[in-house]
Amino acid sequence: MDSEGVLMPLIHEHLMVPWNDLRKGDCCGHLEAISDGYYCKTCDFFLHKKCVHSPEFIEHPSHPDHTLRLQSKPRHNCSLCGKRKLNIFYRCDFDVDLYCK
Repeated sequence: MDSEGVLMPLIHEHLMVPWNDLRKGDCCGHLEAISDGYYCKTCDFFLHKKCVHSPEFIEHPSHPDHTLRLQSKPRHNCSLCGKRKLNIFYRCDFDVDLYCK
């Protein structure tokens, strides 16, 4: 951990600093009761700690042939619930948001 912040290359390209802010996460779009997380001052980007600390790979029963990998890509649709999500999700050729995992 850097004294000024942390790098999270799978999720965001800039340095993130620990932050506590009651707001929707740019990671998942949900408002959390306890919003400990990480904030990028460069682009006003907030990530919930629980989203950031999701496992890098998961197996999902709806897509048993492949392992899904945590990725960051703006605005995508979840293959399970169909809702348009924000930035962090699991992907192979099948997208799963953090709440459907």
